[in-house]
Amino acid sequence: MSTMKQRLFIILTFLMAGCSSDVFSQRQIPLFESSQSYVGVRIRDITASEVGNLQLPGESGVFIVRVEEDSPAAQADLQEGDVILEFSTFAVFSVRQFQRLVSETPPGRQVELVIMRQGQRISKTVPLEERKFSGLSGFGIGGIELPPLRWPERGDRWFQREPDRARLGIQGETLTEQLGQVLGVPEKKGVLLMEILKDSPAEKAGLKAGDVIISVDGHPVQSVSDVSGYLKPGPIELEIIRDKQKQNITVELKTRQRKRESMRL
Repeated sequence: MSTMKQRLFIILTFLMAGCSSDVFSQRQIPLFESSQSYVGVRIRDITASEVGNLQLPGESGVFIVRVEEDSPAAQADLQEGDVILEFSTFAVFSVRQFQRLVSETPPGRQVELVIMRQGQRISKTVPLEERKFSGLSGFGIGGIELPPLRWPERGDRWFQREPDRARLGIQGETLTEQLGQVLGVPEKKGVLLMEILKDSPAEKAGLKAGDVIISVDGHPVQSVSDVSGYLKPGPIELEIIRDKQKQNITVELKTRQRKRESMRL
């Protein structure tokens, strides 16, 4: 049974047992609680075009995009723009592998990271902390409270349509001043591309992870929402920084209508 079906089954069981709406909304039902080691960095994979600029020994490691305040990474003086090459003597090749190495290491242990910073290999000792997760508590999932349950009424629609939107097909992060300096962005403002979605307009136009969008159709951008606000059907001109050089890329956008399904119980 899928996770969503399990949750619906539990909710329906309590409803059919005759619980009042007040009791139902207040009762605490933790389904599971678990813990995981925590470093406190947001990372992305390295691309082949970045190897030379970042002075890396090869196409490996993970690039630190963000260091959370007061995290183990911050305590160990990891910085945005660092590239993690090793985790406790294990060579790091991808984000997924690094996440697995962290999750398989018990909280409380100190691990040795080898990083590349401006062409210099540096060792850092990071004390892994524990982060706890709750699956369902007070009818909230992962700490997010669920809205009050409403039974569908006659006339409810199976589908609600969202407005047509032009989509680029990227996952990005707002560029920080420190990252802007590392990546050679003149104004140190823009949107760093973390991932390019498969078969998206961005991929077809040749955008790559590690590119920094600095303007859309001549409009300077500083955040993902800025980029989204200038997207429209048809060709758009993106000014990017790649390998510390400015480039212009034309992307052909089409509208995509998404369906959001609502359930009948």
